[in-house]
Amino acid sequence: MSVIPKNLTRKHVLQAISDIDAGLKTRWGKSKKYDLLYKNKTYAPKEVLGRAICISKMTEEWDVGDFYGGSPTNDLLCSLGFRIVLRQSVGSGSK
Repeated sequence: MSVIPKNLTRKHVLQAISDIDAGLKTRWGKSKKYDLLYKNKTYAPKEVLGRAICISKMTEEWDVGDFYGGSPTNDLLCSLGFRIVLRQSVGSGSK
């Protein structure tokens, strides 16, 4: 079962990043292995995607177990033009 909506767009992901930058707390937490790198800041891919799903579906009713992190999340974000990097490859000045 895929909870990722077919209408999810880059715009939803950018809004999610903006919300996280503004201090929005999400239930998805920090990344263990990968980061989304955007404008020299790093973000947990599952956190960004989870928030983007909420934005696209106009709901807050998503749980951490509703979709998988790792390749499914990273591949989708890459398909929308975002860069995913290994955490250890990111410099100490990251978020």
